[in-house]
Amino acid sequence: MNFASKDPSKDSLKINFMKLISIDGKSILDYAGRGIFGFSCESIWNFTKNKFYNPTICLPTEGVLKVEQDGKIFDINIEDYFYKSFSITNFNIKIDGVPKRRWVYGKSNKVEFLKKEAILYIYLDNLYEDSDFISKIKELGKNKKIKKIVIDVRDCYGGSDLAWKNVLKAIIKDPLSYKIDLAYNDTEIMRKKFKEYEKISKPETITWLNNQKVRIINEESYITPDDNSLKYNGKIYVLTDEEEIRSAANPFVAYCSYQDKLVSVGTVSNRLSGFDKKTTLFQLKHSKYTFRLSTTMDITNCTKPEDIYHAFPEVIVNPSFEDGFLYKYSIYDTKSEEYLRKYDNIFKKVLELE
Repeated sequence: MNFASKDPSKDSLKINFMKLISIDGKSILDYAGRGIFGFSCESIWNFTKNKFYNPTICLPTEGVLKVEQDGKIFDINIEDYFYKSFSITNFNIKIDGVPKRRWVYGKSNKVEFLKKEAILYIYLDNLYEDSDFISKIKELGKNKKIKKIVIDVRDCYGGSDLAWKNVLKAIIKDPLSYKIDLAYNDTEIMRKKFKEYEKISKPETITWLNNQKVRIINEESYITPDDNSLKYNGKIYVLTDEEEIRSAANPFVAYCSYQDKLVSVGTVSNRLSGFDKKTTLFQLKHSKYTFRLSTTMDITNCTKPEDIYHAFPEVIVNPSFEDGFLYKYSIYDTKSEEYLRKYDNIFKKVLELE
């Protein structure tokens, strides 16, 4: 497990890790690579350790975890947290004052106005275009003195870029302009696949990517506010997590680094992110096996290979063990106002920001 934080007193990035040493006295190496419920899963490159790691393991429902964080070694009794059941994604934790989970995965976009902090909180668990939800944002925020807007895409499984752009259109006062550089390999097959972009792309050699020959598409676009938008002119904070955002949620987080009005807050992803042009169909010659691949890289503001991942949010939060591993899988509604204010360190970080 890797949790990250930025030390504001230094220019360099400081990464804090929770190291899982053993499970019930056995080395973590005996468990690594088996994935949730014993199925294999992908490995992800860790830039700070310069090696691959596996973000999920198959945990038993009893025993002791020995972990190390910030130079301290301590034990966690699994039975203190797990239900006595087959599922390993529900934890028996009592959180006073927090309602139990009621939202349904995939159908739980929500907007609330938190009066105490004058925050308009928008949670997006999917990015499907929804005109009713956009109207709800406008109605709830209308005629309110909003100090901050928070858009939470943690656990969002994605959808369409148009969805998050429509949310911004409902909020902003002035247009947001952005320029994006997308690169694809300058090869015969890719030139055929991207023939329609030939006139607007240019050949270039990327020196910081082993002199890779590519063609670059420079795109400039605008997000213009709706006529009846909230005319909000302050900061918009976008909450992100380490592993649990997918698809169109990733370019939304990357987009924050291109805009002064938007600030991404959360943990390091270590997954390839950023904008994409289109996914391309390929077919193997003999088997005729057909598959689709993303074939462009978002190289906007990139100066070294790891920048292509767009993995680091602008404000990095170092969650506790409970934040990153226990509470998020509990039976409690982690998107409720009570939970956000009392237990959510990423949300609480936003309260500290100007």
